[in-house]
This record gives sequence, structure tokens and C-alpha cells, in this order.
Amino acid sequence: MQDGKLNENVDTEELRKYVYFMETKQSLPPASPAEPYLLGVSSGTAYYFCYERDAVTKLDMAFLRTVRTQADGYVIYADLCNVNEAFLKEHHITFRKIPRDIRKL
Repeated sequence: MQDGKLNENVDTEELRKYVYFMETKQSLPPASPAEPYLLGVSSGTAYYFCYERDAVTKLDMAFLRTVRTQADGYVIYADLCNVNEAFLKEHHITFRKIPRDIRKL
């Protein structure tokens, strides 16, 4: 939206397509049933969009244990990050905050 926040009236699949395209300038590949938050891999980077319309999502150790895709780096979108910067840097993980007002949840 114009204020930079996520338009949550848009279908989740459309949000996934938009995020992946903005990151990679490529079309979203088919979804992976084994990793529902995985958007895809491009140029050695795996992109994840950990989003639930009615829940706050967290990049934490529990989420990281669900990651199965091997990549040189990772970009993970979520509402909150509960992993320290040193760990993120060591494992080539970039956290991106989902731009929404989580106070509404």
C-alpha cells in the first residue's frame, strides 16, 4: 500500500508472487509441499515468506529447524526475529520484517 504496509486484503499467493518477484525479478516457481513457506531459490539464495494472515510469525530456532533447502544464503520474511545477529550472519540469513501492523492481530 502507499504507506508501505502489506495489503492484507490481497490473496496470500499473490503476496508470495509479489515478494519473490521483487527479490529476484523472476516468476514464483511451483510451491513445495515439504516447505510451505519457501518461495524459491535464485542465484544461490533461498527465499522464505513466513506469513499467516491471522497470526504473528517468528523467525526463531523452531522455524529454522523446518528449513530443508540447501543454499548459499537465505532471505526470510517474518513478523518478528528471535535469533541473534551473530547467528544470522554466521549462517548467511537475512531477516526481513513483514511490513504490517501486527497490533491488529
